[in-house]
Formats: sequence, C-alpha cells, structure tokens
Amino acid sequence: MEAIPKELHRFIPNFPIQLFELKSKGEPFQTSNHALRLYMRMIQIIRDIPEEFKIKLRDIYISLREEMDFAKRIEILRNLLEYLNTARKDAEIYSEKEIIQGIEGEYMNVLDKIREEGKLEGEFQKALETAQKMNEKGFSASEIQEISGLSESQLKENGVL
Repeated sequence: MEAIPKELHRFIPNFPIQLFELKSKGEPFQTSNHALRLYMRMIQIIRDIPEEFKIKLRDIYISLREEMDFAKRIEILRNLLEYLNTARKDAEIYSEKEIIQGIEGEYMNVLDKIREEGKLEGEFQKALETAQKMNEKGFSASEIQEISGLSESQLKENGVL
C-alpha cells in the first residue's frame, strides 16, 4: 500500500471474500435452499467425464422431485438445462427424452410444457403485434378482439387499447 498514493486508498476494496471449494469433497453443497443446492451441485459436476456426469445428473433430476411447487420445479429444471447447454459441448446427449423420461415421466411433460410456453409466448406476441397494427389502422375494439383472439383485458394490459 506504500506505493499507492494516499488519495487512492479509499478506492481500494477492503472486505473479506468467502470462497467454496466445490470439487474437493464431492459432496453436495450444503444449504437449506433446495434450488440453490441443485444449482451448486450442477456447477460442481459440470466438468466431470461423461459417464460420471450422467450418473450425477440423474441424481440431480431425482432430487428435483423434492420440490413440491410444480411451477418452481419447472423453473429449476429450465435453469439447470440452460446452464447445461451453455457449459457443456456435449449437452444434447444429456437432454434427450430417453434420459429424462427414464428418471421421471413427468419431466417429459415439463420439457414439453417449457417448449409449449415458448411457442405460446411467440403466438401471443404475434397476436399483440397484429392488434397494435389494427388499432393504428382504426379498427374498433371488438374487431381487434375478434381477429386477434385477445381479450379486452389482455389488450389493455399490453397498451393496445
């Protein structure tokens, strides 16, 4: 600190940093937050060789069953799969239907639901764009609702009406 001018000392961070060695013990990350525990476990195993990774990934999927809130379970699974796809070049072999279906049949429904939500969101956005154009062209609210398939409340919530 002697070589640094005194007027700059106040800009030097002075706080402790806590680091966790995730790989050394091989044990799951200890926390009461179920989602965080699963995310940290995924980070812990993400670089394992394929055979070991597949076994440990199956354990993560099985542990996901402990989450009773189905919507939260979908969100956790979505995040795990997104990280998997980002972090591993061979991710597609761990996302195949057979693997997930072998763990729990409902995950197939979850994956299909995630895909369907994306598709429905795209359709909804397209309907909103159509409704906006119709509004700009002077169509009545009832005509916009009829053609776009959107309700009056949906149109109002999204600033079309």
